Amino acid sequence: MSERSVPSGPDALHVMLVGEMGVGKSTVGRLVADMLGREFRDSDLWLETAGGRGSAAIAAEEGVSRLHELEVGAFLEMVLGPPSVVAVAASVVESAPVRDILDRQLTVWLRAPAEIVEERCKSGTHRRSVEPEERESLLSIREPLFERVSRLVIDTGRRDPVGVAAEVVVGLALSSP
Repeated sequence: MSERSVPSGPDALHVMLVGEMGVGKSTVGRLVADMLGREFRDSDLWLETAGGRGSAAIAAEEGVSRLHELEVGAFLEMVLGPPSVVAVAASVVESAPVRDILDRQLTVWLRAPAEIVEERCKSGTHRRSVEPEERESLLSIREPLFERVSRLVIDTGRRDPVGVAAEVVVGLALSSP
């Protein structure tokens, strides 16, 4: 992907929400998009629309590695076009080209305590199942990467999503270039 393919400049930056599954990227992302008057894009929805299956089905049928490849492809498609709010699949932060793009956007790391994430992941059918040991292993790899690319870190915990979204919008206004 060439430098000119990804929007740049303060008015052309995407708001990227990163974090592990279940932290509220989709819920908060929709609210932030409404507050900013931008389109909302979601990795999970992108995969379902493009391939007719969700991430859980892809992981079960083709394996987790293939799911992660498709998530990177979805991310690269989603960053093209006008500035939007993007709920980014957690796995893509492991890709150096993706991190380069995230570094140039308004990236926010949403996080939540493990027990809340586990509770949320059990409530949805679109997420693949992740055992606690795997989750800890993934976090040991991804947390430093989330931190590296993010301008803000916000705990979603048991907070009201509207309040979290407002904090994202205010925080981005204060941290914009």
